[in-house]
Amino acid sequence: MSKKFFRNGIVISSFLLAISAVFVFIFADFGNVEATATTASSINSEINSVKEQLSSLESRQNSIENALSAAESEKESSLASKQLLEEQIGSLEEEIDVLSNYIDSLNESEQELEDRITELQTEYDDYYEKYRERVRENYEKGDISYLEILLGSESFSDMLTRLDYVMAVMEYDNSLLENMEANIAEVEESKSTLEAAIEENEAASARLASKRASYTSKISDLENTIASLDSDINSYGADLAEFSRLEREFQAQLDALMDQNMEYMGGDYFIWPVPSSSSISSYYGSRTYYYNGRWVSDFHDALDIAAPGGSPIIAAASGKVIFAGWVTTGGGYKTVIDHGGNISSQYMHQQRILVTTGQSVDQGDTIGLVGQTGTATGNHLHFKITKNGSTVNPIYYINYQNDFSVLRKITD
Repeated sequence: MSKKFFRNGIVISSFLLAISAVFVFIFADFGNVEATATTASSINSEINSVKEQLSSLESRQNSIENALSAAESEKESSLASKQLLEEQIGSLEEEIDVLSNYIDSLNESEQELEDRITELQTEYDDYYEKYRERVRENYEKGDISYLEILLGSESFSDMLTRLDYVMAVMEYDNSLLENMEANIAEVEESKSTLEAAIEENEAASARLASKRASYTSKISDLENTIASLDSDINSYGADLAEFSRLEREFQAQLDALMDQNMEYMGGDYFIWPVPSSSSISSYYGSRTYYYNGRWVSDFHDALDIAAPGGSPIIAAASGKVIFAGWVTTGGGYKTVIDHGGNISSQYMHQQRILVTTGQSVDQGDTIGLVGQTGTATGNHLHFKITKNGSTVNPIYYINYQNDFSVLRKITD
């Protein structure tokens, strides 16, 4: 065997050993990714379960908040109605008091008229009795009275005078009795008028009292309603407090699961951020490329995903936008999403940003459009993931659905 062949054999053997080592590394690492994906899938199942519980809790919480708002609004309306009724009752009681005083005054006047009628009737009866007595005496004596007047007169003139006197007395008696009867009738008519006024005012007072009773009943109903609403409001408040406690518990579970999930590489926590393109123009890690007329070597801390300008960019995972704007360090329009567990994702060189700082996003929400703003040679998304403040290879955090081609970077 020649030395050349021997040397070539060594070289070939070394090459084969190197290749074998590479494949062992690839498949060993892929086995870890696959095993991790299975574990992460289980964790994600728990995450989804907790998210569903949080969503259900949020839905119930919204319902309770709406019910609480409606109850508070109804209570406010009931209190306003109660206050109005109380004011109306106050006005009614004032009217009833005025009528009551007026009716008392009318009753006093009626009593005075009744006393006056009794007095006039007594005078009339006394005088009428005297009149009857004179008439009876004259009747018992017969017409002798006129004869006595005739015989007892000293002269014809004296007789006429005496006859005039008798007639005058009789006319006076009749006139006096008639006047007394008229006075009694007049007073009785005034009494009747007063009685009608009293009856009318008592009816008005009764109507006011009935209305007051109706208002009082309505106030009682409103007080029962308000008491029931207070009970509901307290119950809703207790429910919301319990929901808040459960939400904190669920959120703590979710954060713990997300942190646990991110301790594994791979899995399906993150999804591909550019659905319309699977073209990776630059992988994570050390690289050498030609830029501005010279070759450049650096460490690329992200994945560059080539896509036409204006292609939608989606949130790789749910979280909160902690930055959305222009950066002067070459990233152009940039968005940063905090996913909890000290994990964040960054999206650079966007043509347009579609979210705002402080906004919460769900996995799959469109957050921007692919562009080439900042320092970029073409339309692409510079996709970066950081954990505990350091960049990590996004390949390990995205579910590629067993696409072996994305593992090429591991062998570089």
